[in-house]
Amino acid sequence: MKRKSRKKAMLTQVIGGYLLTAITIIQSLILLPLYFKYIDYDMYGYWVTIGSIMTLLSMLNFGVGVMATQKVASSYAKKDYQRVTDYFVVSNLLYIGISIVFFLFAWLLLLYLESFTKIDISYVETLKTAYLVAMVTVMMSFFSDSFRGLSQALLSPLFSVYSMIIFKVFGIGMIVYMLPNYKLLSIPFGLLLSEVLIMISNGVYAYLQLKKLDTKLRLNIQVFKEYKKNFISLFGLKIGSEILNNSHPLLITTFLGAELTTAYTVTKRALDVILTLLNTIVSSLLSPLSHLVGTNEKNKVRETVIKAISLFSLFSFLLFAIYIYSNHTFVSLWIGKEIVLSQNIIFMIGISGFSFIMVRFFRSILFSLDKIKFASNMVFFEGIFFVIISSVMV
Repeated sequence: MKRKSRKKAMLTQVIGGYLLTAITIIQSLILLPLYFKYIDYDMYGYWVTIGSIMTLLSMLNFGVGVMATQKVASSYAKKDYQRVTDYFVVSNLLYIGISIVFFLFAWLLLLYLESFTKIDISYVETLKTAYLVAMVTVMMSFFSDSFRGLSQALLSPLFSVYSMIIFKVFGIGMIVYMLPNYKLLSIPFGLLLSEVLIMISNGVYAYLQLKKLDTKLRLNIQVFKEYKKNFISLFGLKIGSEILNNSHPLLITTFLGAELTTAYTVTKRALDVILTLLNTIVSSLLSPLSHLVGTNEKNKVRETVIKAISLFSLFSFLLFAIYIYSNHTFVSLWIGKEIVLSQNIIFMIGISGFSFIMVRFFRSILFSLDKIKFASNMVFFEGIFFVIISSVMV
């Protein structure tokens, strides 16, 4: 089998990630002001909260994707192609069970959505529909992420990158088209359509890649036991990650109100773009570095890691410095002064963003080095500590 380039694979993922980031920037600049022509601040704040709930519930995927990507990439480097297929098969069987558990938990939470988010009675039916559509979208995303993860681990990310770009743009177009008539509901339906198309296209491509490996589709009990062995740590990883990434809107809505959630979301929008930009590099590092580690070239691994840390730290610092300096003016001109938070809060958000991405970068390196259990446990305790401190301070 032809040897594939780790550098080319990472570069493809980074460029594709930057194109997706550009789409996100354009989407934010154009769509957010457009949303507020048809959706009031409270309604949008509740939608952001629903999105936060969905992503928090997605912790039920137990971090399977991280372990699958690392193990598949390492096995591929060792040319153990049957092992590659075994990890992929087991991870997707686990995702089927995870989807069922996710559906049950999300449905149960829907019964109490009105009471704990204090939704205005006039918004209830619309938001419940949006919630149900978001549920299905998250379930689809489990499998589309799995299929794309296989392509990345096999150092063939080009198709998955292009398909995401095309269908994300298509989804945005559908949101804009439906917005005047369907208002808030255009957002979840547009996202669902985009995710379904990404899942189907990447599923077909994953099948074709496995076919080239000329291996058997089977349930390898030994691989299943590996997942089981790391279950608690992987679950802790997912809980910690989702709390750190997505609990802010839920906490703000619960304690301070939906309108402040909107103000926080708008003020943080530019930071989210920066985090997406940097996280593209972080995510792109996992597969190629895991592949390099699988070759047992220790000196090359050490040199690569040191160089990556130096360049990434400097690049991150510059981006967050720009955010802290310019964001107050940017949001005031973009949306309006009435919705922007103070400079002190922007400064704290910027510092926390820099710390967050650096921790995530070091974690990706640890995952690549197969230190999954240690890194996962640290993320879990970090997430729990964040919730306790946030609740006390609020």
